[in-house]
Amino acid sequence: MNKIFFKAALCMSAVAMVACEDVDDPITSVDYARAFSPSQVKANVQSRTSLRLTWEQKGDVDSYTVEVATDSVNFESTKVVSESGITESPYIKAGFDGDTKYYGRIMAINEGQISSVWMYFSFKTATEQIIIAGEDDDVTAKTVIVRWPAGSEVTHITYTAKGGEPQDYQLSDSEKAEGVAQLTGLTPETEYSIVLYKGDKVRGSMTATTLVDFGDSCPVYAGDDLIEKLNDTSYESYIIVDEAEFVIGDYTMTRPLTISGFKPSARPTISGRFNSATEGVTLTLNNVIMNGTYIATNEEGVEAQSVQGQLFEAKGAVSIPAITLNGCLIRKYQKNFIYNNAKALFGTITITNCVVDSIPGDGGDFFDFRGGELAELNVSNSTFMNGARAFLRIQVAADVKFTNCTFFRICSFDNSNNSGVVRMKNGGKISFEKCVFDQIGTPDGTTFYAAPEGSWAKTGNITAEESYLGNTYSNSTNLWADGTFYTSAPSGFSENDPKVKDAASGDLTITNIDFPQGVGDPRWAYAD
Repeated sequence: MNKIFFKAALCMSAVAMVACEDVDDPITSVDYARAFSPSQVKANVQSRTSLRLTWEQKGDVDSYTVEVATDSVNFESTKVVSESGITESPYIKAGFDGDTKYYGRIMAINEGQISSVWMYFSFKTATEQIIIAGEDDDVTAKTVIVRWPAGSEVTHITYTAKGGEPQDYQLSDSEKAEGVAQLTGLTPETEYSIVLYKGDKVRGSMTATTLVDFGDSCPVYAGDDLIEKLNDTSYESYIIVDEAEFVIGDYTMTRPLTISGFKPSARPTISGRFNSATEGVTLTLNNVIMNGTYIATNEEGVEAQSVQGQLFEAKGAVSIPAITLNGCLIRKYQKNFIYNNAKALFGTITITNCVVDSIPGDGGDFFDFRGGELAELNVSNSTFMNGARAFLRIQVAADVKFTNCTFFRICSFDNSNNSGVVRMKNGGKISFEKCVFDQIGTPDGTTFYAAPEGSWAKTGNITAEESYLGNTYSNSTNLWADGTFYTSAPSGFSENDPKVKDAASGDLTITNIDFPQGVGDPRWAYAD
């Protein structure tokens, strides 16, 4: 047996010696029959309906071919894009339908080689917005004009009064060509949701609130004494026609009032605040600017700066069925937005399409309810910025909902009474859905105060039933800080930086291409 192994070893040594004497030239290049496929292929949507495709090149490539279809199974028969000769990443392609799922593929092409295998991707476009901002006269008491780029592919419009059923309006060939249609027969003082379609695809949407038909309302013009008008008990509804300032000071309400700006694009300014200790008072404000800091003339005829504490204060334990604000700018009050320390019984407070700016919270909290009752607080499509000590101080069992709102640099007042964003420890419900929280607790964008300033809530300050869905937060060091009710973001919050366009000038337009769509106040939706 040993002889057999010895002979085998000799044979292997001989083979090895022969191989060492006959060495091939070293390999300096490799020729491949097929081009390398691109790697790290990523498809993003920008400007709602444009594809932004990126990839990493592998090996030598002359160009790429990109194809896109609406069906991954029947790709060839549903193909909408087939483009060759692409040489650079990113590849940007516009013109896709809105709110549509697309399937795509990309391959590399190199002369003298077989094309690479396809690399696949998919993307879903957002709902389009091709409706063009209208002119001052486009909305009247009973009509709304809708505008879009002339010649666009559109078929019909639906319009729905708030709480009503959708109505269909088929576009004529001339309307399609001109990009203009007028909806008629509408109800005055009514909010309409208007949607422009191409078949079953949404191409744009808007809301419009028809103007007040003067009817039984009292018109108010520049130069009128608004206090004198409000004291005329012949009216409960007032229409301010001109873009002008009216000073009311600390006005005491004794009956329900509705005050509306005639043109949303030219809102009048009302400097002062409202208070009431009268049973059954309601307040409705539409398309006005409410100003808490202004120059007023006192009884001696001397001008001096006046600073009001809040927009509305309840001064008695009375029932206040409703407060409604739509399309308003509320600014420069000292303490609160609404204050109830008199055990008043509030019904429903509704805030829609408003901006609330520069209420620092020196001496009070933003929504400040320290007793009494509050049935509902419903806030949507609105922005709260630059101010507040605690944001919600609601010491009653209320149902509170914020939907599609933006919060920027709130809860920033450096004070031991700053209890954070939410203080609801008497039960009830609190809901935030699709809201943006940015730079909470940072009044100048750089300085972060110590907890709890800018925190979500102090320990024990929330007993309300909580609901959070689709919200984002960013640049808010103390929001989920140690020692507060939450030490990390709860389910329903994700961290995303909107990268606002120009905070110094109050422009919170989102510039982050990767920011979730449909989140926050719609007025700040992503723009290139």
